[in-house]
Amino acid sequence: MDHILSTIMVGSGEVVGEAIGFGIVALLMLAGVLPIYFILKKITGSKTTFAEDLQEYFTARPQPRPETLRMQSTLDSVESIVLQVYNYVLIIGLILGSALFRRRIFVSCHLVRRQLCNDQTAASAERA
Repeated sequence: MDHILSTIMVGSGEVVGEAIGFGIVALLMLAGVLPIYFILKKITGSKTTFAEDLQEYFTARPQPRPETLRMQSTLDSVESIVLQVYNYVLIIGLILGSALFRRRIFVSCHLVRRQLCNDQTAASAERA
């Protein structure tokens, strides 16, 4: 029975610690965000209250107008074209890069092999 009680006490201590940690982080975020909010509110000259601003933030956004939807669909199609071109450029770059890398490795291996052959013939000529 004592084991169960000690386990509950340790578990509840961890929960309380996590709750306190969350509360501290929330307070620090509010301490950083609220002054910026009020400074921007003062600069823009907005006459709404903080509660009205929160209510506006959490309510559903109005549906965009048809002109906006047409422009958005046009931008989406342009974005898809740009992304497709970007993918092709990346693939071509990967292929060219790997081909150039293989060529460089092949040439350097060939030069090393040629140097080894020249060294071996020079050494055998010295022995003779």
